[in-house]
Amino acid sequence: MIISANKRYRVLFLLIFLLQTFFINRPVLAGRTGQRPATTNEYTERPLFIEAYPLEIAGISSIALLLFLYILKQRKHRKELRKIRAELSIALDAGFMAVWRYNVKNDTFKTVHRSTIPSNGMTVAEMGKQIHPKDLEKYKDFIRTLRSGQEEQKNGIFRLYTDKGEQWYEVYAIGLKDKYGKVSHIIGTEHNITDMMEQKNMYEKNKQMLDFIFEAVNIMPWEYDVETQTFSVNNVFVERHNYPGNSIRIDKLTQYSHPSDKHLLSEGIESMVKGTSNLMIIQMRTKAPNRDEYRWFEMQGVVYRRNEEGEVIKIIGLKHDITELKHTEELIRLREKAEESNRLKSAFLANMSHEIRTPLNAIVGFSSLMTETENKEDLRAFNKIIQTNNEMLLRLINDILDMSRIEAGQLDFKFSDVDLNELVQNLEKTFRFKIKQEVLIALELPQETYFLHTEKNRLTQVLSNFISNACKYTSEGTITIGYEVEEKQVYFFVRDTGKGIAKENLPHVFERFAKFDAFVQGTGLGLSICELIVQNLGGEIGVESELGKGSTFWCTLPIVHPKQEKTQRNAI
Repeated sequence: MIISANKRYRVLFLLIFLLQTFFINRPVLAGRTGQRPATTNEYTERPLFIEAYPLEIAGISSIALLLFLYILKQRKHRKELRKIRAELSIALDAGFMAVWRYNVKNDTFKTVHRSTIPSNGMTVAEMGKQIHPKDLEKYKDFIRTLRSGQEEQKNGIFRLYTDKGEQWYEVYAIGLKDKYGKVSHIIGTEHNITDMMEQKNMYEKNKQMLDFIFEAVNIMPWEYDVETQTFSVNNVFVERHNYPGNSIRIDKLTQYSHPSDKHLLSEGIESMVKGTSNLMIIQMRTKAPNRDEYRWFEMQGVVYRRNEEGEVIKIIGLKHDITELKHTEELIRLREKAEESNRLKSAFLANMSHEIRTPLNAIVGFSSLMTETENKEDLRAFNKIIQTNNEMLLRLINDILDMSRIEAGQLDFKFSDVDLNELVQNLEKTFRFKIKQEVLIALELPQETYFLHTEKNRLTQVLSNFISNACKYTSEGTITIGYEVEEKQVYFFVRDTGKGIAKENLPHVFERFAKFDAFVQGTGLGLSICELIVQNLGGEIGVESELGKGSTFWCTLPIVHPKQEKTQRNAI
């Protein structure tokens, strides 16, 4: 126990030994005199008795015990310190960090852990030679601030020249003060972050390039947070749209949308959040705050991030100004419409020359024949032919006039309460004598008549056209005329058992000058006019047909109250 590897321990144990030697031969007090019995060095046959004072022996033992405990405690502390140093070393190595110490008084660096840029004995001036010129003043200020105690800790990023070329280092340092409160040492860590800085610079370069491309093609990126229902946009977006900040809620954003497009963005976002769609592409009109002009934008979005439960939490996308494209498309559409109009007009003139010439020739020819015969049967037959062709010619002229008024926006509407049963029954009486003998006209009307506030003449014109077409193409069977009152509209129909319409021709039924049978007289304008009338009355028009089995032409008109007449008239 006395022998120890540490010199300090040897000194302590030597001191204990001397104390024991000094007191060990002193006898215990004899009697009350306080004198110690004499001792002798003569050897006798009796055993050697060593006498000492009990209190002195107890004191020496206590000192020895305390010293022993102190030694054990010191050894424990050194062991813990070695463990902490080892763990700290592992942590520094894991973070690829090196540690140096700077002595303020001597102006010298010393390496503490791993190899550092400031080598042992290097001064601040010498260290400055390895700093990039653009970072030199920043480094000097870094050391000065810590050395003066202005800041207790500080970090910075510097470019240094090494044997590997220019390298980036992140430095974190703390100033250590002495008992007088002055900084005596600076302890610092350095970490090579060259790879990270190169990646950062590359990222910034790519971001600038991407921003330039976005700006050149007028595209703006955005990000949507599902939880806060907020769009995050860049500065370019803010500047171009005059928004107050880089974040804007979806309900605020839709306030600047065109009334007809307000629902598009919310529905598109909702479809991605609910999982019904992973991609959103919508075109909508929006305007900047405090501006009146609407511009066309295409919003594209895609799901970007989900939480652990698989719920969508982030959506990213692009906003592209397509106003010029829309204008171009509109110009192309107008050009195509003009070209189509010219083509249709040419076709119309060619068709009219034939359609008008036919009844005129009949009228002129049979009028001449009437002057040359006195046979009453022939006269009646000629008169009927002339009358039929007169009606045909009148219908042609009326169709042409109606079409010209519609194109000029001068279609006249006079609303009134119309007895629908009476209107349909009058139509049945009118066409009863115009159908073939093998055809029967039937009515399907409610038991109680219904009064609809609408334009009587235009409704009559539409239904008359439906019935007239049914009469032309139905050689046997039944033509059924009727209507049904639904919750918000009235459904009119004319159903026949005629030749029907081929499936490929159905989409073109209501087009102008559409004729699918060259042997049947007509301008091909009637159904097109009917479509325009129904649309202006706020309804819908359609056809259902199967070739060889017949057709059903139908239209719906909204149930409009008299007080709504003014609003509807203005809409027209």
